[in-house]
Amino acid sequence: RVDSGGRVHARALLSDKSVTAKGDVTIGGRAVLGHMTVRASDSIEIPTSKSYVHIESDGSSAENLVHISKEGAKVGQMMMVYNSDEEALVMEGSGLKIPRDRSVLFVFSDRKNCWTPLTTLDAR
Repeated sequence: RVDSGGRVHARALLSDKSVTAKGDVTIGGRAVLGHMTVRASDSIEIPTSKSYVHIESDGSSAENLVHISKEGAKVGQMMMVYNSDEEALVMEGSGLKIPRDRSVLFVFSDRKNCWTPLTTLDAR
């Protein structure tokens, strides 16, 4: 329902496309990101269709070259990449390495037309 102030109140919202808000969005519950799990390999292609990607072990002892697609990426889109493989993930183009049991949050930048890491890796 829409109240007298123009606010929309919904118990549930289902959309096959997208939902756009022109103002602030307050979430009183959880925000759950679309996710996928990919098995590690010499070369890993990550599509832009999910916001959380888990790279799982392939049992190999080789580094994994990762390419995040730009096709269909939206400016400001964020993607979290988590590595649970025994070896580091090496991000194609930047050489950024994501060690085992670490995550990096990326944002798609229109200025650079690429996925830019927002988080840094500590030395733990």
